[in-house]
Amino acid sequence: MILSSCAEKENEKDIVCTWDLRAGIVVNVFDEVSLEPISCDANLVIREDFAYEEVIERKTEEPTYCDTTWGFAGAYERQGTYELIISKPGYQSVLLSNVEVKAGTCHVNTVTKEIYLEYDL
Repeated sequence: MILSSCAEKENEKDIVCTWDLRAGIVVNVFDEVSLEPISCDANLVIREDFAYEEVIERKTEEPTYCDTTWGFAGAYERQGTYELIISKPGYQSVLLSNVEVKAGTCHVNTVTKEIYLEYDL
């Protein structure tokens, strides 16, 4: 593990920071009825002004294995206000606006969202 001092002001004590990247946004996707995690084959789009990031979950076809207990992570070390679009075949898409990621002392403060998708009838 690599550590760094990131105190910005002379009167602050030295703070030890790590060099790892932290996600600004974590999204966990669930079925609204069964409450089971359903991130496999789902898709997350993260937008901020003109920036665009698409986080695509692994597919369930062989030989790729998809672990539904893991959600999505994105906007690594990027503070800002985002729009999130979560979609999955067979379900209604969800749009979240004004998801704010703030800077912390050493890393961004991760925002975690739990999304419950409804079947697309």
